[in-house]
Amino acid sequence: MCNNLYLMLLQHFDNTSKLSKEEKQERELEACRYSIKFLIPEIEKRIYECNEEFMPKYYELWEKAYAFAGRRSLEHFIDYIELDLPAQSKVLANRRNVLKPFIFYLNKSAFDSKLQYIEASFPPRIW
Repeated sequence: MCNNLYLMLLQHFDNTSKLSKEEKQERELEACRYSIKFLIPEIEKRIYECNEEFMPKYYELWEKAYAFAGRRSLEHFIDYIELDLPAQSKVLANRRNVLKPFIFYLNKSAFDSKLQYIEASFPPRIW
């Protein structure tokens, strides 16, 4: 069932050939919002509640959902790229509390024409 839901979400995301630029962008953001707010948490819940035989399939679907959300969410994209890295090599996972506002505004700048520049001031040891 979840895999079919994922395929439907991909179809909804990619079926924008006859829409205007604003409608296309809104549809893409809507599909990614749905993935972030519903699909990923629901799959995480299923991973913990399912039998061991279905766990690898749900995990694979969870990875696909992160890849899908990463199309329009910088935070999810970085998390997806860092999934298979060792813990000491991860950038966002180890510094999420510091980098979260910066990533939020970087992501927002891609979709908001009013926001063109981002300035951030961090202590020297963070970078």
